[in-house]
Amino acid sequence: MPLEWRDAMGIGHATIDADHKHLIDIINQFEASPDLAHAEKAARDLLQHAHNHFGREEQIQKDSGYPLCTLHRIEHEELLIKLKTLIRQHFIERSPTDVQAVVTEMRDLIRDWFVGHVLYMDLKMKPYIDAMTMAEALVPA
Repeated sequence: MPLEWRDAMGIGHATIDADHKHLIDIINQFEASPDLAHAEKAARDLLQHAHNHFGREEQIQKDSGYPLCTLHRIEHEELLIKLKTLIRQHFIERSPTDVQAVVTEMRDLIRDWFVGHVLYMDLKMKPYIDAMTMAEALVPA
């Protein structure tokens, strides 16, 4: 069953919410055809997406005064390490592996990334994003 965006998943920042919707698209494209070729495409798409998204998100965290931004950045780094390791082992070095094991590893990584990181860690930013948005609305143009 494909993941579907729900408003409750949003943190209230248009750019970050759009990034998270794109992450859902990457996950759904992979899960529609969970084979080795789609696992590689998803992994490379995720790496590109993560490089762009993490920088934006970390800057927004700083701008909003989010107190857990260092912990969040460390989690981003750990996700990137896992993803780069998966790509290197299975798609660059192409070490002999069980195809189903690679597909399962990819599925576990992206599901954990979305549920564990986006829905758990990122939603903690929402009150800070809301406060920043309210403060910006009060400043005369």
